[in-house]
Amino acid sequence: MTDLLILGAGLGLVGLTLLDAGWTIWWVDGDAGPMTRRLLGGLRALARRPRGRRLRSLLGPASLVATLMAWFVLIGIGWTLVFASDGASLAATGSLPPPGLAAKAYYVAYTLLTMGNGDYVPNGTPWQAATSVAVLSGLVLLTLAITYTMSVLEGVVKKRTTAMRVHALGATPAAIVATGLVDGRPRGFDRMLSSLAEQLALVTEQHLAYPVLHFYDARDRRVSLSLAAALLDDAVTLLASAREAEARPQPLALAEARGAIDRYAAVLARTFVEAEAPPPPPSADGLEARGFGIDPEALGRETATGAKRRARLRGAVEAEGWSWDRDVSGRGA
Repeated sequence: MTDLLILGAGLGLVGLTLLDAGWTIWWVDGDAGPMTRRLLGGLRALARRPRGRRLRSLLGPASLVATLMAWFVLIGIGWTLVFASDGASLAATGSLPPPGLAAKAYYVAYTLLTMGNGDYVPNGTPWQAATSVAVLSGLVLLTLAITYTMSVLEGVVKKRTTAMRVHALGATPAAIVATGLVDGRPRGFDRMLSSLAEQLALVTEQHLAYPVLHFYDARDRRVSLSLAAALLDDAVTLLASAREAEARPQPLALAEARGAIDRYAAVLARTFVEAEAPPPPPSADGLEARGFGIDPEALGRETATGAKRRARLRGAVEAEGWSWDRDVSGRGA
């Protein structure tokens, strides 16, 4: 009875590990798998303690390594339990002593990694079949791990590139608006907003497909996507609140940008970022002098309508260790 329980526990752990890895990598709408989500949540909670920017920037790589290691360790434990459920599951070759638990763990390790050392061999047809399945599961998990790593690194590059494009436009929302003003009228914002919305939408879907991307915090504000999304959102709010209708970008461009930012904020909220109270309305300092007037009533409507989105963006900014007043609005600079 005990052997059957050990066998069941081992097979169950193998199945849960493969399910968790497949859930995390293949199910785009499912966030991380149950075990991976708990692991990443624990790492995020631990990372809130150190305030050093360098330490926080290591959270992403550490989370990726921890996720991959957890999968291999758990599947290794599972297969070790499977072979440990029968004392005669393996036979030693040469003059080696009969395999104990440590020897079976060693056998499972080189079997999963397809090293084929041959120190021990499966004893009988059922255990030969079990070994074949173990080799297959190791190949699948190894392939998934390599693919996942490459996809995550590609996502990190696109995440940083998107952030750099926004930060290059200005350090504050008002500065971004001012950059595109010619004689008090915005120029080129329609195309710019459409392009940034497309890129942000792509990065957002990568965040959903590869949740570990949430943990790649930036050391430099110029490559922080959370700050970039907040800056872009407040800049769009100012543009949509222009006193004169002809000073606003086309409604389609504004809607496209709003939709992309909404989706990004929603993905953050359903994963690891808790929504906080919405921040104050964006400052329009200097825009009036440039001929771009703001309608206070329109600004109030825009901020009230987007309160949930702005709260989520503030949560993302603060979760990464930045300050909204200093790093987004520029009030504390």
